[in-house]
Amino acid sequence: MKYLTTFLRLLVVVVAFATPQFSVAKELSREQKLYGLAQFWKEVSYNFAYFDQVPELDWDQQYLHFIEVVANTENDHEYYRQMLRFAALLQDGMTHITPPAPLLEQYVGWAPIQLSEHNRKAVVTAVAESLQQQLPTGAVITQVNAMAVDEFLAKQVFPFISSSTEQILWDKGIRGSRKTGVGLLAGPVGATLEITAVTAEGETVKVSTQYLSSSEAPTMVGQANPRRSANFEYKALADNLGYVRIGTFADTKVVTQFREVLPQLQQHQGLVLDIRHNGGGNTFIAEEILKHLSFVNLIGAKSKMRVHNSTYKAWGRFASEYAWAEKYLSYFNGDAWVESEPNLLEVDDVDIADKLVVPTVVLIGKNTAKAAEDFLIYLDDVSHVKTLGQPTYGSTGQPLIFDLPGGGSAKVCTKRETYADGRDFVGFGIQPDRFISQNISDIVDGEDVVLMEATSLLNQQLHVSKSAFVQ
Repeated sequence: MKYLTTFLRLLVVVVAFATPQFSVAKELSREQKLYGLAQFWKEVSYNFAYFDQVPELDWDQQYLHFIEVVANTENDHEYYRQMLRFAALLQDGMTHITPPAPLLEQYVGWAPIQLSEHNRKAVVTAVAESLQQQLPTGAVITQVNAMAVDEFLAKQVFPFISSSTEQILWDKGIRGSRKTGVGLLAGPVGATLEITAVTAEGETVKVSTQYLSSSEAPTMVGQANPRRSANFEYKALADNLGYVRIGTFADTKVVTQFREVLPQLQQHQGLVLDIRHNGGGNTFIAEEILKHLSFVNLIGAKSKMRVHNSTYKAWGRFASEYAWAEKYLSYFNGDAWVESEPNLLEVDDVDIADKLVVPTVVLIGKNTAKAAEDFLIYLDDVSHVKTLGQPTYGSTGQPLIFDLPGGGSAKVCTKRETYADGRDFVGFGIQPDRFISQNISDIVDGEDVVLMEATSLLNQQLHVSKSAFVQ
């Protein structure tokens, strides 16, 4: 028995050392690929809230087409590329595919160049230190691998981007997304990239570089990426104005931080609230900030969502034969909805001593998204608040999130939202009260003309209100 016990212990040790101590991802089988495609098609078919915005799309026919496309993909990376293409047909920013991060790390590299989109131009805002002398900031990229930028985007980038609006299609296409592995400067890890650009002085330059893996992090020279700034910032501006930047509504900490600086903010005559790079999060968090900005209850978005009832659907099949079944026809056609009244935000649970009701300008832009757009809907009819900047992201709702084979995931937007009066903003973006554009030199130099216009507007409003008071 002693010898048997010793033998078994040795056997366990041998097996332990013989078994790999890490998980090596296997390529998906044909069946798994088709299952993932079917899963996404099914959830979209039952739950997607914006089919009316893509009236030319035959979703079932596209599914039949992609069965063969997906089945014949050579590897998992190509499979997920085709899944991205399939999802992009819906043209919705909250309905998309996210490939597995390890897969993108293995296959997708990025040129060490940071871009900003400006009037559909790819503007260089930062470069690797090694490229500093060859490609100055402010240059506009005109060709990638001997192909004009517009053509390159149209053929190799845009078909893989899920976007509700043109402004975001161009922004994501030029800047690129590391979550999807798609962008103007994305390509096979280690491959060479040839770029042609025109400098601010009008000189044409050609640059050769490589697509670097995500683990390679060269020192960058130029403008910092504003999306990587802290999520909350407060500062005092000239003329007794306060400035607050809120970069997310995904973290309750921003509410705490806002309340911590509230005493200082209440000393200011006017407020600039910057949510230009707020990608959203949770509308409930946004509402906690809003309660401080109004004395009266606020009206938010109204919504509707699709409804499924298996028996009603069965009865709807007979709508043309029996009058009693007519009311169930929408269930049979997959077009039954339930609507909710506009959200009403009650603000009285914030004491009047903690209110901040002063002339306010909210800075918005194309990266103001989702819950941040819900935030703006609440402020639509608030007289002391104006918006300034560019149209917003143009996509919000409630996503249904589920896993896909191989470690990826998918989202399907299940809730359709509009203004309380029925006006659409998904697919268009919320329009600012005053549109402010920037030129390329402003972007490169970090000159914040939008903030400058905001302070000018507030000073005008404060001057007018003082004059009226004196009279």
